[in-house]
Amino acid sequence: MKSIYGLVFLILFSPFFLMFAEDVARVKADKMHYKEDGQYMEASGNVVFKYADLKLESDVLQYDLQKNMVWAKGQNVEMWQNEKTYQAKLVELDLTKKVTKLEDLRAIVKLEKVGKGHLYLKAKEVTDTGDVVNGHDGYLTTCDLTPEHYYLWSDNFIYYKEKRIVGFNNIFYNPIFNIPFYFWIPVYNYDLTRRRMSFLMPLIGKNAVEGWFVRTAWDYFYNEYFYGKLYWDWLEKKGTGLGIKQNYVVNDQYQGFLLYYGVPERDTGRYSRIWQWDQQIDFSDDFSLRHSYKDVDGYLVSGARKERLDKSLSLTYKTNDLKYWGSVVENQNFAQQVKGLTIKYASQKAKKKDWQVKYQKRDYKTKEAAEILVQQYMLLPIDVEMSNKFNYESQTDLSDDTRLTYLMTDTVLKKQLVDIGKLTVNFRYFFDLVNEERTNNFLRKIPEITLSLKKVKYEGFWWQSIVGAGRFQESYLLPGASIGRFFANNRYMSKHNLGWSVDLPFSKLQTKFGYAQYLYETGDQSYTVDQQILYKFFPWQGVRIETDYQKKYADGNSPFFFDSFTKTGLVLEQVQEKLIWTIKGADDRQWYTFDTVWHNSMGYDLLNKQKDDYKTEIQWYFLNLKTKLNLKTGYKFFENRRTATDVFYPLISSLNIKPNSRVNLNFYLKYNINETKLESLSNKIYLLTGNTWEDKWELTAQFRYNPFNQIYSLDSLVAVKDLHCRKLKLVYSNILHEFRVVFSINAFENDTLGLVTNDRESLKLEGVLDDKAENRF
Repeated sequence: MKSIYGLVFLILFSPFFLMFAEDVARVKADKMHYKEDGQYMEASGNVVFKYADLKLESDVLQYDLQKNMVWAKGQNVEMWQNEKTYQAKLVELDLTKKVTKLEDLRAIVKLEKVGKGHLYLKAKEVTDTGDVVNGHDGYLTTCDLTPEHYYLWSDNFIYYKEKRIVGFNNIFYNPIFNIPFYFWIPVYNYDLTRRRMSFLMPLIGKNAVEGWFVRTAWDYFYNEYFYGKLYWDWLEKKGTGLGIKQNYVVNDQYQGFLLYYGVPERDTGRYSRIWQWDQQIDFSDDFSLRHSYKDVDGYLVSGARKERLDKSLSLTYKTNDLKYWGSVVENQNFAQQVKGLTIKYASQKAKKKDWQVKYQKRDYKTKEAAEILVQQYMLLPIDVEMSNKFNYESQTDLSDDTRLTYLMTDTVLKKQLVDIGKLTVNFRYFFDLVNEERTNNFLRKIPEITLSLKKVKYEGFWWQSIVGAGRFQESYLLPGASIGRFFANNRYMSKHNLGWSVDLPFSKLQTKFGYAQYLYETGDQSYTVDQQILYKFFPWQGVRIETDYQKKYADGNSPFFFDSFTKTGLVLEQVQEKLIWTIKGADDRQWYTFDTVWHNSMGYDLLNKQKDDYKTEIQWYFLNLKTKLNLKTGYKFFENRRTATDVFYPLISSLNIKPNSRVNLNFYLKYNINETKLESLSNKIYLLTGNTWEDKWELTAQFRYNPFNQIYSLDSLVAVKDLHCRKLKLVYSNILHEFRVVFSINAFENDTLGLVTNDRESLKLEGVLDDKAENRF
């Protein structure tokens, strides 16, 4: 039968679609017939329905034009929307209210931000009202087999798009090997904005302060405007800890949370508690306020106490291109007797901060400190960039009433000159507000002007120059002096670098020449000259010889300390030689053939008449045996030896054998040639068993030989069992005396859950648990 398009004409002229002309429905099917004067249509056979960004394919489709309702039925109704595919047995569309209802839903969602792989969803019934999706009898898993090896089932669930998923009466089914494991969670509230899984399982363990403990957290959820978490803890030495965290949203304008948790300490008689209130007020889409109050007086598992009071207030205003925000933070650490106040303001224009202001004050037991920092950026006419920095600091030592107070200003102007380079002008001032001379080092620039010319390239040559002039005032604290030596003078600078690269027969030559000249108003002058020649020679295939010669000369005097030379004359002259020899094995590639790469290097310090040590490394690659052998050592010349017997570098040998992807063997040896003794020996073994996930194990063992007590022992053992889309890892460390069991889902490999036991902790459940599970305070 031919396809029918007749209904398109009727829909185009119906009253509803005249109002929403951009959302025109189209139906294609093998058969169509109409009832009730054309107000009811039923299509069957290869039905295709398109409306806006939605597409349906089904066996049967019913369309009530008067109610503007669509029903798609069949064993496999497919729906595409927002680049996602859904399958169901019934799809009901209310085109007026924009509501979608699906029965026996099946969907595959690609994980991008929260994990990797795919997420498989099933639900008996789902209703999408736009921003919120309500569902019943839902299954969630990353397992692609039927039946699923593990899943999370929810009796009812609510999905607030891009915000959170809330499940009610949940059961997490996850068998380990053939042992079934069920965990019931009355309410699970998963915040999608955090991009992180969080298990609400009890945290069980033991420490010196609390003894044995069990920490639990329970979600509760009334609606998206009123939800929270209950805390109940049993602490062997302390007693019972109870707490609540209440999240709220009022009129879409006020949102925040209230938190309280307390423990009456049975062993000390004190009462540990935390009280916190965070709230954000959105006055409009552009203007918001946020405040926080947190008062903590509680014990820590380290044995210390935490006594803090933190208060903060911030305001934010933003438009398309502008953003302004400011904050006030006050904190007190009663245990350490520290009090602080920080005030900040910043503004941003076109994604670049143009103003930043910070005032910070800290009061310690024996010291007071204050700082004001102002940074400003602006674009002046003719595209000149200007940045200003004002820094005020004050420190008072209360023990002897000494005070240090100064103000520093720094202004930088930058201008990009087309086809020329960049011009920079820097003004830097310093004012000592207590003493006549600063009792430390400082350099004023009033101003310094620098022109960096654009790099010029031509036929293998390149040239770059920097010229500048400046007025400098230097305060320098001489050794043993109580105040700094003050000096002011002009300096003129000129730097030039010339490079050249050329390809020669069987070789390549690269050279660089640099010259820098400094002139001072006092008549002093100084200069540096440096040169580098790098020659790479390829005498025959597989051989490369590198000769690297460097030389630097410095001379002259500077009236300043900041740029004076510690050494003049010839300050550097050295040559480095490298020989890299690569030998390919026979073309027939027998089991005994191998490739060789041999590195050799040594040098000579021409200035100090001293030889650099000879170092060598040789690598053999047995390609057919998938084996790599590496040997490395060196020879120390007499002037570089620490002792008379310190002649050779240690011989380091490593052997890697990897015949296939299932076996990998590594051996490491360190041998002291000078004392002819073994210093260390270790090896690592990796084995992969099984061809299917049912019998697949990954085993990694690390062994070490101790030459002092001549004991060969196991360092660590890691066994990983493939549980299909999941992994169970067993870890034993002989060094830490620790045994660890870690479970993870492949799609969320960083969100693990496990048990650990060692010398410090008898038993502890760890991983991505509730945020405050480890320590409530």
